[in-house]
Amino acid sequence: MPFDKLYLKIKCNVCGGTRLHNHGHHDPHNPHKWKRCPYCDPNGHVVIEATPDRIAEFIAGTDDLTRQRLWEKLVEIQTKE
Repeated sequence: MPFDKLYLKIKCNVCGGTRLHNHGHHDPHNPHKWKRCPYCDPNGHVVIEATPDRIAEFIAGTDDLTRQRLWEKLVEIQTKE
């Protein structure tokens, strides 16, 4: 099955990557309910879909050799199809 989307792993925007969740939802009957952030993985990251603009920013930030290799790989993949 071909991939139709590209995803980025970024620092959690809720806890800031700290895994500590203090969002004001304190439950006095269960004080440890939200001990850890429920939104991110154990490393403090979340996965979001990459936009074409973000992909272009990434490619523009690479050196010339890396861009050339990416271009060659894209051409190679395109010619196989």
